[in-house]
Amino acid sequence: MKGKKKKSRSFLKDNYYLCALDQIYLYKNNNGWNSINNRCFIQPIKDNQDLTVDKERSLIGILKYGNSSLEALKINPGDVVGFKPNGEWEFLIDNERLYCMKSNDIVIKYERKGDEEKYNPSWAQSG
Repeated sequence: MKGKKKKSRSFLKDNYYLCALDQIYLYKNNNGWNSINNRCFIQPIKDNQDLTVDKERSLIGILKYGNSSLEALKINPGDVVGFKPNGEWEFLIDNERLYCMKSNDIVIKYERKGDEEKYNPSWAQSG
């Protein structure tokens, strides 16, 4: 977590919080992580171009957790996708940095080349 940790006004007790349904993006059960409604999670990929200093490809990633509306479009976990700018929120889930966004923020499904490498900065793994 970045910044100073403090309890929110939604804090109930111990590790319990009150929240509205639209504040829940992902939940975990025996089947693993599952996204809620139209939310999906994208894992950034490394930028392997020689002429850039960026470590991460901009607006491109690998779908980690999808949903039924993306499945209907034949966009499934593991697919390389492009997404709109400024629609993503950064989350740390199981020591991986992922971007949460709405399904309609995904604008293209790329053909997977096979050389895409996940990008997870070292600070994300220190949790």
